[in-house]
Amino acid sequence: MRSHGVSDFPDPDSQGRIQISGGPGSDLNPDNPVFQNAQKACQSKQPKPTPAQQAQAQAYALRVAQCMRAHGIKDYPDPSTGSGGGISIHLNNSPGSDLNPNNPLFQRAQAKCMPNAPKLPGGHTTSGSGSGNATTNNGVG
Repeated sequence: MRSHGVSDFPDPDSQGRIQISGGPGSDLNPDNPVFQNAQKACQSKQPKPTPAQQAQAQAYALRVAQCMRAHGIKDYPDPSTGSGGGISIHLNNSPGSDLNPNNPLFQRAQAKCMPNAPKLPGGHTTSGSGSGNATTNNGVG
């Protein structure tokens, strides 16, 4: 991804998961043409999860979504499964949405539901952006 223009693409964690944070103007925004082109160019390099791993990742992502909603984030969507087996959660932080990762309610819910999410500068934990769209592609998790 980096060699195709997404200079701040994160390294996977110890379990091989990647958390992506990107909003408007970021090269990590899934709507950014540079990100989309890099993703297409690198798709063949992404490991394919086994059916058991895919089911496990889907179940985990669904539990996270249910937990976020139970902790007050009513707009948190269910995950979707991509053609390559990855799990995606699209956060559309539109006006009036409770999906703003800078909102203390979102941060508290995320700390309870995703305690291992990466921390941003300032101690905030997020898998999305302050505005726009974000995608978390967990692969296997």
